[in-house]
Amino acid sequence: MPLYYPNVTSLLMIRNEVRKLLNEPVAVFWSDDELDSWIRHSCVEISRHSLGIERKSAIALTGAIEYNFAIPGEKITRLYTVLYSDSGSFNNDVEGLAQIHPQQIKHLAQDGTPKFYYLFAGLIGIYPDNAVGTVYVYHSVTSDQPMSVPEELQTLIILHTVFLCRLKERKNQEAAMFFSYYVNALRQYRADIFERPPDTKEKFQMGDRTVIRGA
Repeated sequence: MPLYYPNVTSLLMIRNEVRKLLNEPVAVFWSDDELDSWIRHSCVEISRHSLGIERKSAIALTGAIEYNFAIPGEKITRLYTVLYSDSGSFNNDVEGLAQIHPQQIKHLAQDGTPKFYYLFAGLIGIYPDNAVGTVYVYHSVTSDQPMSVPEELQTLIILHTVFLCRLKERKNQEAAMFFSYYVNALRQYRADIFERPPDTKEKFQMGDRTVIRGA
């Protein structure tokens, strides 16, 4: 069974690959609409658990505390960092902001350039709020759109959709097999690509290989 499907570039192509694994090349038990619904559901699950849909958003500050920067149809899954630039461009003047809780607003310094951010109810807060410039937000999102999912994860859409279909048919053994394929691949992609820790000098240092003869 293939675990990689090259050139899957549309919902139709994903549906056709799902049909191949279901042994139903044309609609009999599974309608196109129902399969498309399962595919979109799988996209949400995969993008949420893999953190694979990564975004960089630029927000022009207007003096407000909170901003809605999410793309319609997407939901923020994880926020990695927020950078501030008073020049409105991404260059050497960017500063990293520290994350706080909304309860801390007004209990911190209220003057100067932005120093803090928070994420709450899908909104990002920037504080202090008395500066102009731009903040750059690095985050991952969930989406139900197959073409938003990175190419290396689109195989998982197929596997997860077939798992859901077999589960509905109460073919539990086959469903468990596809779920196992899906989970193992998901863990691999997340560990190898999307949650790889930053490199450090210590990581590349070689241990002492001095050989003491006669010891």
